[in-house]
Amino acid sequence: MPSLWDFATGVYTGDTIAPACLELQDNYQWNIPLLLFCCWAGNYYGALSAGQSQWARSFAEHFSATVTQPLRVLRRNMKTSYHSSWPVARTEWEGLREQVKTLELDSEKLLLESLEQRFLNEKPINKPLPGHSVTTVLGNIGQCFDITAGSSINALLTLVLSAVFDPKNLPEIKSRLDGFFRQS
Repeated sequence: MPSLWDFATGVYTGDTIAPACLELQDNYQWNIPLLLFCCWAGNYYGALSAGQSQWARSFAEHFSATVTQPLRVLRRNMKTSYHSSWPVARTEWEGLREQVKTLELDSEKLLLESLEQRFLNEKPINKPLPGHSVTTVLGNIGQCFDITAGSSINALLTLVLSAVFDPKNLPEIKSRLDGFFRQS
């Protein structure tokens, strides 16, 4: 089984996945490392307990608000705030911005590694039943996020889940996602 970091970077490499994750993050305030943790845990280990999901959500939200989000805001502000009148070369400014970007990515990696370490230390035993991984992942997501059913979130989650599971299972993913929202 891959580490959570390897799983997350593997999922995130798809052409449509990064924009979908950014839209969930920016427009719906979803914590993407937490989303990927829910997918990884559900796909390889099964359902999160109420205590596990509550701790993961609390930790991820606090860590992100304290560390990752301030770095992201700084990086984004630096993208458009350079002034040619400053006694700083554009290349130095961009180099500094790249360092901030690296710190932001490192903070997300630390968050994922911390979630994985805590989860695995609890010796998860709830293996997903064969053929039920999509439902298990959706259950984990439902425990960690306040989901409001809607076609935009549904479409974005479909894109993310199509990277988690074999893309040939897209009809099943859509069906289970639709069913999940109707049950919520």
